[in-house]
Order: sequence, then structure tokens, then C-alpha cells
Amino acid sequence: TFDPPTAAFERWDSSVSVSIAGVSFGADFVLVPGMSGFTLSASGVAGTCNLGAILNLNLDADGDPITGNCVCFTSIHFDFDFSFACIELVDVNIDFSDSGFDGISFAVKGLVVPNIPWLTLDAKVTFDDGVTGKVVSVTPSLSFGAFDCITLYGALLGTFPEITGFNVYGAKLAYTWNGITFTDVTVFDYPAYYVTSDLSIDDEGEYWEALQLKFDSDACCGGIFDFSVTTFFAKDSAILFDWGESVVAFSMG
Repeated sequence: TFDPPTAAFERWDSSVSVSIAGVSFGADFVLVPGMSGFTLSASGVAGTCNLGAILNLNLDADGDPITGNCVCFTSIHFDFDFSFACIELVDVNIDFSDSGFDGISFAVKGLVVPNIPWLTLDAKVTFDDGVTGKVVSVTPSLSFGAFDCITLYGALLGTFPEITGFNVYGAKLAYTWNGITFTDVTVFDYPAYYVTSDLSIDDEGEYWEALQLKFDSDACCGGIFDFSVTTFFAKDSAILFDWGESVVAFSMG
């Protein structure tokens, strides 16, 4: 028998944004049965420094309403980044919640190790738990260099500063000929890593391989015509060839 569930309202999300004198303002409203919340944001540039702030009213860290329909302060997040000395980008984050100071962090990415061009370091120092806690993390990354049509994804094994090896966990092949682009993304270390919807590889997802054919050409009146078919494969799929889903996209303009 066919017995579909009764339709019911679950969630409403709406947003608006505007840019005035180089400053971008945004507002988001979330409504679920019996509860609602807001997010207000602002961002801009001062010299070489990028500034931003996000205010949550009755919303938790996941963007879900907490209780009722009150306009209650939940948290505020400040973010700014700048270049410093030989470091291209320093990212600073400061957080406050309704309980008070929630933490501050300083992060840098892509630090080049002298005489080891294939190794870069991401470092982060976080002060939390009021002013008593400190966490220092250093994450090494591999850079395989540039290939004409192949991208390799890899990670170093071990805990810094002791490196025990490296893991090549995926690869991406992309080639364009006469307006047609073929892309294949495959994961070697599944389920530790997955293919994402934007044809990259990350540690969250559900698919282990993706194939895409994309057609680009000129449309009438000077426009552009784009058409793509992307098929994802999942190893736990019970369908022929481990088929997970196919996405067809079309645009013209």
C-alpha cells in the first residue's frame, strides 16, 4: 500500500543582504514550529585587514533556534585577518556567548618549511575556557606540485613533530577538449574520505567516486550554454554498478 506521511511545516529560512560604502550587511531569519531566531552580520575591509562580525539571536552554533520566539542574545563572533611580517595571512577569531568570553584563536596557513618545498604547515593557537585554557595545534600538509590534468590528494601520517609517513587518499582527473570536459574523482581511502558534491575530496560525505561530463559552448545572442551530467557512486549501494545518484545541470544566458 502507498501510505505517504502527512505534510507538515518543518522549517523556513530567509536572508537579505546589502552593501553600503564598502561594508556588507546581512540578516538571516529561521523559523521552525514554535521557535525562531535571527543572525545579523557585517563585514568590510580596513586597509589590508578584513573585518567581520556575526551576531546570533536565539540561534545555536548550528543555526537552529533554541527556545521560543524571543530576540535573545546567544553569541557574537568577531573575525579579522591580516598579513604580518613574512606570514601572508593571520586569522584571528574572538567569541562571546551569553555566559561571557568564549575564546580567542590565532591561525596561520600554508607556512613553507625551508628546503622542503613539498611540506607546508597550518598552525593554530586557541585560548578558551575563560582565560585559563590553551590549545596549540600544528597540521602538516603535502603539496605534490602542479600536473597538467591530475590532482593528487594526500595527508601526512603521525602527530607533529613526528611524521611517520604519508597517505595518498584520492585523485582527480580533468581534461577539456573542444568544449567538453571529462572529470573523474576517486577515493583510495574510503570511508575515511569521500567525494564531495563540488567534485573535491573531504572527510565528510557518502560517495567514493564521481564521473562528470560537462559541455560548454556559445549560445545565441552572445550568451553561454552549459550542460553537465554528474554521476556519484557509493560502495554500500545495492544498485547496479554501485550507482548512488546522478545530477543534471543546465544553464544558458
